[in-house]
Amino acid sequence: MFSLSLDDIDLGETFWSNHDPSLRHRAAFVSYGDTGARDSAVILAELEPGFAVGRHTDSAEEVVIVLSGALQAEIGDETRRLAAGDLVLVPERMPHNFRNIGDGPARFLGFFAKAQIISTFDVPLMPGGQRVFRTDQMVTDPPIS
Repeated sequence: MFSLSLDDIDLGETFWSNHDPSLRHRAAFVSYGDTGARDSAVILAELEPGFAVGRHTDSAEEVVIVLSGALQAEIGDETRRLAAGDLVLVPERMPHNFRNIGDGPARFLGFFAKAQIISTFDVPLMPGGQRVFRTDQMVTDPPIS
């Protein structure tokens, strides 16, 4: 059985953009194909006030649940405000972004309908300068501290 506490997850390094200083987040895939999941993946992300993940697409449908804080969700041409306890559906390959519009940190979970995910960002993210992130090219140990 694979189980963990969200409090034990090490979000690791920060991702940021040299092209847009408002893009800065921490995130970790906590369950995906290489951790034993066959048909789903889960990511935990955290944003400080005023910062955003960055517009991107994912290779699978995603359900995002806000754990704490307040987010502005931009999905396709629509924008909505989300608070703790809210969820939103992001269709497969639909451009989307999440921005922290609250006063404190915002944390959220993304549940994907596939075990291996490819995320493609509009701009490169540092520290590696990549636009494309793939779960099948990640370290295979779950990011637990």
